[in-house]
Amino acid sequence: FTPRGVLLGDGNLRHHLVCITVRGVFRRVVKLGPLAVKFPRWKHFSQGRRCNRWERESWQVWRPRFGWTSLCPVLLADQFGFILVMRRARQPVTEKDLDEFHENRPHPDYIVECKESDHGYIDGQVVTLDYGYPDEDMVVAQRVYYRGFGWEATP
Repeated sequence: FTPRGVLLGDGNLRHHLVCITVRGVFRRVVKLGPLAVKFPRWKHFSQGRRCNRWERESWQVWRPRFGWTSLCPVLLADQFGFILVMRRARQPVTEKDLDEFHENRPHPDYIVECKESDHGYIDGQVVTLDYGYPDEDMVVAQRVYYRGFGWEATP
């Protein structure tokens, strides 16, 4: 990824917002103050939108049904996947904390990668920041799997 930063504000340190842009494979993330805003990259537009839509669905539909507490909160997301807004997490996560996080298995392993960059701290707890799926086949397979637990309602 390529971080870029701009310091905005009126000269008073407590009013400064740090704007950092991170370019992932499928999405661009703009970290602005307490928010992280995810947009699909033009190069992988449909996959980026699918990642945003799956994170929205995971947060709104599957997280409450399974009781997952380790996903980064989605504050705003449109149904088409053009924008997704999350709380901005503190990074980096220590290797020790990440190992403990995965040992506790707060959600199925296949939802996330074990990369430190895909995790952060919110309110002192490790959370998963990137849980989007770029492939339609992956999304369909996950829905089938989750419905196997008795959740028949389609999002």
